[in-house]
Amino acid sequence: MKNLRSRLTYANVMSSVAVFVALGGGAYAATALPRNSVGSTQLRKAAVTPAKLSKATKTYITSKAGKTGARGATGAVGATGAVGATGLKGDSGPKGEPGAQGLTGLDGATGSALLTGRLTSLPAAGSGSAAYRRGAVTGTTAVAISPSDVSTLSPDRALTVRHLAVRMTNAIPATGHVEVLLYASETTEIAPLISCTITNGRSCTADGPATIPPATPIWLRVNVGSDLGGGTLTPGDALFGLSLEPAAG
Repeated sequence: MKNLRSRLTYANVMSSVAVFVALGGGAYAATALPRNSVGSTQLRKAAVTPAKLSKATKTYITSKAGKTGARGATGAVGATGAVGATGLKGDSGPKGEPGAQGLTGLDGATGSALLTGRLTSLPAAGSGSAAYRRGAVTGTTAVAISPSDVSTLSPDRALTVRHLAVRMTNAIPATGHVEVLLYASETTEIAPLISCTITNGRSCTADGPATIPPATPIWLRVNVGSDLGGGTLTPGDALFGLSLEPAAG
């Protein structure tokens, strides 16, 4: 024992401890670590070298890829997804070219015009007498003696006159009458184009038709008469209206 103690030095002791720790630590690592517990986190950089790889691992890494396998069956169609949000409105496109001109439409129905007016200052007629005056075919006019004072001119085309209507502002008795006649002539009153007579009332009408020649003077004549023993007839104003339309042909 004395010989053993005399040979123990600090260096011998520390060498023996180091060998024990090295052998004991390796044994601990081999027996204490669980299976598959060492991963990339525990390995130091460049710790795994080609020399440390197994032959099977080297063959797996360096071998060529195998043939592509058969294509699998098509999977079932998935459920329809939710509708997406509406996108932003796009910019307006360029203006298109004008379309071709359409066909000409059918001729419309023949139109008509209205002539209306009022005759004032009609003459009075004593018992058993008559009086007459002339008036314009439009507007409000006081009657006159001569056609040239009130006549107007028709347009330069033939016209058809219809639907003469006359209404007095006072009633005409059965013993008197007021007659309104339309003339178209240069100077004479040969035959009226259209006329109506009021007696025992306030109004009269005449349908026509009659033709007004182109560019011809036109006027109205008013005849006022009272029967014998009927007393003096003093008419009020005569309101009138008639329609015009282009003559056929």
